[in-house]
Amino acid sequence: TIYIPLQDQRPAGTAIIFPAEYQKKAFFLLLATDRQLKITSVTPLNTAHVSQASKSAVYESFKGLSLDQLPRAQGEGLEAAITAAVKKAGTLVFVRLKNG
Repeated sequence: TIYIPLQDQRPAGTAIIFPAEYQKKAFFLLLATDRQLKITSVTPLNTAHVSQASKSAVYESFKGLSLDQLPRAQGEGLEAAITAAVKKAGTLVFVRLKNG
């Protein structure tokens, strides 16, 4: 589900909660954007099975990026798993909203 918050009865951005996986353990992330589909935040949720995901510095690197300009994941570590999940979710939101 893609959430579209309203401000003055107009769309103010988007938000989506989506799964990520690291070492076959799932956790969730919340991606929020502004009206221009630039990321305002990526926040970890329910990281009980991957506790180090709550402390990753990679989340700040997404801030200000447009959904259609997200980087590809590099490597195999936790940051790569987070980057891949954010790229996948960002692409989903971008395609769904741009193609109606």
